[in-house]
Amino acid sequence: MYGYDSASEILGMRLGSFLIRSDPRNIAFLRAFRNAGYRLTDVETHELDRHGNTKYFMNNLIGIQENGTIVRTWGTQRDITRQKQAEEGLRRSEERLRRITDATQDALWEIDVATNQLWWSEAARPLFGRSPTELQIGLEDWYRGIHPEDVGRVRSKFEKFMWGTDSDWTDEYRFQRADGIYIYIHDQGQKFYNESGVAERIAGAMVDITDRKRAE
Repeated sequence: MYGYDSASEILGMRLGSFLIRSDPRNIAFLRAFRNAGYRLTDVETHELDRHGNTKYFMNNLIGIQENGTIVRTWGTQRDITRQKQAEEGLRRSEERLRRITDATQDALWEIDVATNQLWWSEAARPLFGRSPTELQIGLEDWYRGIHPEDVGRVRSKFEKFMWGTDSDWTDEYRFQRADGIYIYIHDQGQKFYNESGVAERIAGAMVDITDRKRAE
């Protein structure tokens, strides 16, 4: 795990050769070990291998005391570097997606197929006159906002898409803003499937096409 050919090459080294001293998590780790009576379970450390590469380990430790003094520590250590790198990659990917979502002028949305819960991006605020927090609604709430002359068609078409085999959906309809005014919406979505081929979420984007519809 540390990049050595044999355990004998590590014998005699001090903890400071591995633990990154400047990382406050490692200081907290040593303090927690002391404060917990020299017993820790599943605690992470941030370390370096012999080549200076960052490594992450999951540790279980028990300290041996003699006459009230810690004299040695026994434990196990598991390399979780790949897992941590994957988590960091996911975090960066989510951060990039958040920046893109905040930058776009379209109202982005996502539906959890299992719960019918809707999520909206920040761009939904100027579009609907409501904040994304207020738009944490279900499908039925969305349907209630659609113009009475459009809702039957939209509901039928969307539910056929949601539970059918089509992967893409698009429609245009009128939706009521918080101030009571109806605007024309162009809406489109796409299904995303899990490893078993079952649709688990639907994501899409809405854009205000009122000016275009009035011109038509």
